[in-house]
Amino acid sequence: MSGWRKQQIMEKVMIDLGDDVENIKSMLRKGSCMVQFTKVDGTKRTMRCTLSEKLLPAVDPNKVSTKKHNPDALAVWDLDNQGWRSFRYDSLLEIEPCTA
Repeated sequence: MSGWRKQQIMEKVMIDLGDDVENIKSMLRKGSCMVQFTKVDGTKRTMRCTLSEKLLPAVDPNKVSTKKHNPDALAVWDLDNQGWRSFRYDSLLEIEPCTA
């Protein structure tokens, strides 16, 4: 498949996911969630993660990120591995809020 065609398909997927993307981000901002997705190598991964400011690490104001924003993926804080991880929206299998 040509790069142009693949980009068209991904843009359609993101348009279809529009409201879901905001719901996913909202759930993660409220607290921790269990997220299951398919990794690039085809294996499934379950991760306890968050975007809640009260659960994120302190920001180092001297550190400048060199990462380029990928609109097809979401970076989240992995609570078990204490690091930033990301998953592609189109690989998401399940997301549910964690209970206390």
